[in-house]
Amino acid sequence: MDNLKDFIKTLNVLYVEDETSAREISTKILKIFFNRVDAKGNGLEGYFAFKEKYLNNERYDLIISDINMPILDGMEMLEKIREMDTQVPVIFITARHESNILLRAIELQISDFIIKPLSIDTITTIINKASEKLFLINTLLKKNTELELYLKTIEQIAFIIKMDLDFNITYINQLFCNTIACEMSDVIGQNFNLLKSKISTSSVFDNLKENLLNGQIWEDTIKIEKDKNEFIYLKAKIIQILDTSNKNVQEYVFIAYTITDQENEKKELNKKMFQNIAHLKKESHNNLLENKKMEEEIKLLKNHIIQLEEQLINANKSKLSLLTQVEAYEISSLNQSSIKLELLRKKNEEIEQLRKTIQKFEVEKNLLIEKNNDQKHTLENKNNLIDIFQKNELKLNSKIKNLEDIISDLEKQQEKELKKGIFGSVRLSV
Repeated sequence: MDNLKDFIKTLNVLYVEDETSAREISTKILKIFFNRVDAKGNGLEGYFAFKEKYLNNERYDLIISDINMPILDGMEMLEKIREMDTQVPVIFITARHESNILLRAIELQISDFIIKPLSIDTITTIINKASEKLFLINTLLKKNTELELYLKTIEQIAFIIKMDLDFNITYINQLFCNTIACEMSDVIGQNFNLLKSKISTSSVFDNLKENLLNGQIWEDTIKIEKDKNEFIYLKAKIIQILDTSNKNVQEYVFIAYTITDQENEKKELNKKMFQNIAHLKKESHNNLLENKKMEEEIKLLKNHIIQLEEQLINANKSKLSLLTQVEAYEISSLNQSSIKLELLRKKNEEIEQLRKTIQKFEVEKNLLIEKNNDQKHTLENKNNLIDIFQKNELKLNSKIKNLEDIISDLEKQQEKELKKGIFGSVRLSV
């Protein structure tokens, strides 16, 4: 809550007034300022309303009441309320200025008076004045609560020792006692020198008092052995606490925070760093050996490459010689192929001529058969002539068979020659 106006909006108010019209009007005005306004018609009702809240562990933040009322007036109501609560602020509304009333009101710790007749400006001024005190008290309580929370938190995470001007220990928190394995009662009243045996530090505590009196702050990293080979590291300070005049030293406070994790990380980092350096040195040495080995291998490879280049030159020479031989062979083969093709052409012509002759003989045969059939009936008695014709037919068939065998042999020979010529050409092209 940042300002007084917002704070007033949170307050709950008990308003007591016996005049109905005044109570209704004033209630409407007061609701503009406050969160809640409970209006009552006399002091007795007001007292019962306050008592009910009190018994329920609730409270009114402010009481605004008239003094002159029936049954129970404002003073009598406040006397009863003060038996339960001595702190709740009260504003009285009155038209009288009697000194005995004023004195009694002061005794009952009245916050202020509003003199009738009422005005908005007067009400606003007095409400703000009374609420400001509540606001300050509320703010202070919050700050104290926060401070207590902070102190409680610090007590749980910080190591604290308070010392008088002679460095005698007046307070040590439980965290510190648990760490150095001692009872609080055994340390209180002892001099700070008692802890020197339990604390290791890079600096010394000599002339500590003189240095602090000169306005210096002692600060260092300390090491406490908790268990065997187990240490706690603290970032520590010793500071002066001055009195209210801010001139004289009232006490000294030793306060420290654990940095064990950071120190262990630093040690682990240093360990890894040294391991890495050793590893790098080893790798560097291995790399040198490998480089020498590689240089020797490269030298051998170069020699081998030179030998291969020489072999390649010789191979190229051999290749040229073989190509010359192949070329000569191809020319010779081509010539032989030409001769064979010519022979095949002639044989093909002969075969073709024989086929024509066979066709001619076939025609003649057919003619003779046809003529023989035509003259069969007329030449039945001429057996001799028929025998002649039959003999001639047998001769012709024999001749045709011989010619067909010759053609078949020639065709087979031609196929062999063609295959031989083709395969020879293929070998030459390869």
